[in-house]
Amino acid sequence: MQNRVAPCAKRNIISLCLLILFLTSCAFPLKKEIVFTAPDEASTPLAGHMSFILSNDISFALGRYTIDDLSGKKRLQAIVQQIKAVKDKQPGSLAGKLMRIRLKVTAYTDAVGFRKGSDLIKTLSAGVKNLPSGKTAQRQLLNRELSKRRAYAIGDYIVQALYDLQSDQFEVDITPEYAGLGETPPPDVKPPLADNDPRRRITVIDSYYTIEPIES
Repeated sequence: MQNRVAPCAKRNIISLCLLILFLTSCAFPLKKEIVFTAPDEASTPLAGHMSFILSNDISFALGRYTIDDLSGKKRLQAIVQQIKAVKDKQPGSLAGKLMRIRLKVTAYTDAVGFRKGSDLIKTLSAGVKNLPSGKTAQRQLLNRELSKRRAYAIGDYIVQALYDLQSDQFEVDITPEYAGLGETPPPDVKPPLADNDPRRRITVIDSYYTIEPIES
């Protein structure tokens, strides 16, 4: 014969279990995970200001530092349009306002060498004092020069396009910062990398914006 528990006893056991669970949760409350976000200069608006951030990567073809190709221009135009849209989305009148833009452009290259005696070497080494004689050191220096030209090509294009935002009652102030890091691997691109890995040939664009009253 199987032992059976009376319905009343069952209810008492369940009630006792619930009571124990309640007392345990009071004495040892469950821990809630708290995630702290570090303050970010670009995402923390100043008092009375509005802040925005935009970051884009633009790749160059091997050994190139101009943006004459159609695909490159299209991507840059898309970036400019996104920045311009910031102004259009602001509520109320923008008369008497100033849009500050801090533009940081950082360019990288791959680690491919240069053809000896090429016009590209002559262009990149122009004005360089004491060009290294060692093959590796010379390649690294020339790639740094190449990345600088890429940064300036991208940055100057964007700066010129953004000044179109300016009007009689709305001002634009742009502070550009350009850097060429050559063969240094870009952020989030982990070695080992092939010398001609296209992920190395990028230009990172960071733009920080505020819209504020024009100081009288």
